[in-house]
Parts: sequence; structure tokens; C-alpha cells
Amino acid sequence: MSNKQKFEQLVESSQLPEIDKAEWQMIINESPENLVDAFYEALEKYPQELVWFNDIYKRKKVALAMLNANNREARVLLDEIYEEEKNKLEQLITK
Repeated sequence: MSNKQKFEQLVESSQLPEIDKAEWQMIINESPENLVDAFYEALEKYPQELVWFNDIYKRKKVALAMLNANNREARVLLDEIYEEEKNKLEQLITK
């Protein structure tokens, strides 16, 4: 079974709302194979972090959508999100 298929199963069996599962399915289908592999490898080791990845993804979408209307506020939000991501990934790496 490929990492893509395993990732799809992980998402499908998760507690995410159906709308979020559908969005992850779209991401999996539209992303390059190496990105899908990297996401799955992280989640294979820490499947409980799918909720965190989902939350951060949704927050990024909101901030990116704000860029045209309120560039300064959107950039502040994105900087905060990127810092949180960096800290989380460092935390996972050191586990």
C-alpha cells in the first residue's frame, strides 16, 4: 500500500469533520508525491497530530485570504502561524 493510500486511510479513520476530511483528500490528490510522503511520514509516527495539522491549515487559509484586504494583519497572523509551526515541528523532532 502506498503512503498516499495510507494517508487517505488515516484521514478517513480520524475524528475530523467530514468537510475537513474531504479537504484533506483534495490536498492528498493534488499535492506532489514527495509532499504527500513527507506529511504521511510525520503523521504515521504521530497520528494524533492530524488535528493540529488540520487546525494550522485552516488558520493559514484564513490568513492568506486576508492578504488582499488587510495585508498587515494577515502578515502578522502568518508570522505567528509559522512560528507555531516551527516550534511544533522542533518539538516533534526531539521526541
